[in-house]
Amino acid sequence: MTSQRTSDGQSSGERVWPVWRSSVVLGVLATVAMVLHICWPRPVGQAPHPDGDRYLCQLNAHSMVPRDAAAPRYWDYALFQWIPGAEMDRGCIQYPSSQVWILRVFVKLTEWTTGSSGALDLRWGVVSFAVFVGLAVGLFAAMVRRDIWRRIGLSALLLLVVGDSTFASYSAGPMGEFPGILGVVMVCLASVLLGRRGLQQWVGLGAFAMGSGLVLTSKVQAVTLVVPLALFLGATSMRPWPDRSVLRTVQASPSGGWRVKVAPVLLALGLLAPTAWMLDSNPEQFRSVNAWELISVGILGPSHDPAGDLAEMGLPGALVRYAGKTACDDNCATLNDPVWRESRGRFTYRVAGEFLLRHPGVALDIAQVAAQDFATARPGYLGSFPPGPGHAPQENDLSLLASGLQLFRPHALPVLLVSWGVLTACAVRLGRSGQPGSWRRAFAGSAGLMLSFSVVQFLTATYGEAIENTKHLVLAILAFALTLVMALAARLSAPTRT
Repeated sequence: MTSQRTSDGQSSGERVWPVWRSSVVLGVLATVAMVLHICWPRPVGQAPHPDGDRYLCQLNAHSMVPRDAAAPRYWDYALFQWIPGAEMDRGCIQYPSSQVWILRVFVKLTEWTTGSSGALDLRWGVVSFAVFVGLAVGLFAAMVRRDIWRRIGLSALLLLVVGDSTFASYSAGPMGEFPGILGVVMVCLASVLLGRRGLQQWVGLGAFAMGSGLVLTSKVQAVTLVVPLALFLGATSMRPWPDRSVLRTVQASPSGGWRVKVAPVLLALGLLAPTAWMLDSNPEQFRSVNAWELISVGILGPSHDPAGDLAEMGLPGALVRYAGKTACDDNCATLNDPVWRESRGRFTYRVAGEFLLRHPGVALDIAQVAAQDFATARPGYLGSFPPGPGHAPQENDLSLLASGLQLFRPHALPVLLVSWGVLTACAVRLGRSGQPGSWRRAFAGSAGLMLSFSVVQFLTATYGEAIENTKHLVLAILAFALTLVMALAARLSAPTRT
């Protein structure tokens, strides 16, 4: 019996089992590679950031402290094991985040394996992330319906992106960026399936819902992603699978057709629920602090006349002494200032936005700083080693992504703008060259969605607080890198329906 070639370059005998066999093998290899990358020869993770306490304090009535009491508390070393300390003598300012739910699962796993009540071992995050990356790479490999070498090459590229310590190190830390990273990757792959037909689309819709829920509830800055998520769902049409008679019959019926047309729209409306919960749960004090930091750091910091800028915005001139400072500098002197407290209701994004519209040069300067932070890619507390001989404080492992992006740091903003423009043109052209339901158009649609994620999160971080840009830009950086992977996958995929 001879095998026939299909339009996607495979023989008819290679369309099912070899694809899935190779995908499973690639997924397993990716999991092993992630474990080795993070754990060998010494584990790497996230050195504690003070914001991590906002998540840890929600786990029980006691403050969480490192098991290694002699280790520096912040910034220097990755600390994987935590235990309950003294009962908290002050309130816990809680960040709303799905990360808290994940940490509670890790606490249960730690208690089950060690018998230590209330203890937290963040190495469970490393294990879960390695398994997640393996599943993601395996699924992606199954989507690449070309020859085995392209499948291997594209899968390796996805592994290099997602497994980079810029993202992987968050798995060994308590921060809300971790579920955001998981959610972005899930949405990226689910959007490919949503670009297909029949059962694949319905599976993609379910995965899209889970990924969207994760990313929108990861941290408050991520809620702006509801806009591209909703627009993508609104543009999605559920298509029947040509050779699936049952699905074709259901979707041909009036009620079935109605369901498949509104399903993506209903999901888009459903995403308003986690968005509203995040905004409502954001601590009251941070609603004015975030806008103030855009004003103090972004506008007043580099200004030649900060007192005049305050007067133009209608804010007290006495606050000029905090120009260029974050709210928590100098032991939170800003927050304890009576003038600041009396005026905090006037620190709004409307006030800052109107000022930036009148002074576009200032807005451009803020964007240039953010673009340079984008090119930095990885904060210094990621990819950190645990305490011990052989590694200095704040020493990091290699990040290929950060090393590559830093080459463009001197001209980061124009390079970023040109890159967005070129990738937009590529995604549109590739999408138009593929038939509806083809792998090429599906990958191109995913590339377009990831590109919109990158742009929206860049604007959110740039004009949301204007501080800690590299940390706040992590989802924008991840989405940008995934755009490159999806665009290349689209270029190498068949333009016809298969």
